[in-house]
Amino acid sequence: MTNEQHPAPRFARRTADNPSPMTLDGTNSYVLFTADDSAAVIIDPGPQLDEHLGALSELVGDRELRGIVLTHHHWDHSDLLKTVDEWAPQTPVFAVDSAFARFVPPLEHEDLSGDDAVLEFGPAETDRIRLVSTPGHTLDSISVLAGTVLFSGDTVLGRGTTVIMHGDGSVEKYLDSLARLRSMVEQGRITEIQPAHGESIANPAEVLDYYISHRRERLDEVRAALAEQGAQLDGLEISPEHELTEAVGRIVYATAPQDMRQTVNTIVAAQLEYVQKHG
Repeated sequence: MTNEQHPAPRFARRTADNPSPMTLDGTNSYVLFTADDSAAVIIDPGPQLDEHLGALSELVGDRELRGIVLTHHHWDHSDLLKTVDEWAPQTPVFAVDSAFARFVPPLEHEDLSGDDAVLEFGPAETDRIRLVSTPGHTLDSISVLAGTVLFSGDTVLGRGTTVIMHGDGSVEKYLDSLARLRSMVEQGRITEIQPAHGESIANPAEVLDYYISHRRERLDEVRAALAEQGAQLDGLEISPEHELTEAVGRIVYATAPQDMRQTVNTIVAAQLEYVQKHG
């Protein structure tokens, strides 16, 4: 583990009033401040709610808003960008999804390494933030590292575990991203996680270890369900609508209510896709 010391970033959180089973208490938006207090950056503007926009605007205050970083495209993180021309007409948006990148090219996962991944929004060391490629929850997911604080979007949540949907995310990429973050924790590069849903995480090693083991245990349950069905995935075109997806979902997520079955099938299809490739 490295002993390198990083100054703590200055930031504030505002939680949008959009609670639900998927968003937990609501979406956390973050405002980072420069050391000289002259400028700010927003991470995940959040849903299109006047009260939430007002809260973010109050945090930014008279500071120059020098950037907006979108961790991924889901509406509860991005919807406020629909009116960005009104509240931040000159501010660039950094995003992988080209539908949201603004005044700068869309980010490419393979470019998010070295100095290419660093955004400087002020002259101090604490004014440098690093964009970390963390696809999996969605294919366009990134995280933001400020000092040793990781703003994880939906890659890691304040409680529970994140959802991966077939066609929107990838279990394979997600496991790779978790391994990357766990390595960064081991290196001392991450000491705290600020998620987009739920409270901050002061024990990232423990949480990431749980995330990895939980995901692998779920994949083992899927394999067991396939064996119970006597099913083979070779050559199968996996989809949420396939009868095998439904059958596996009924076993692995036996207690899920009927009105969640479509969501369950989309989750199971993503898991089957991984098992098909990796066994």
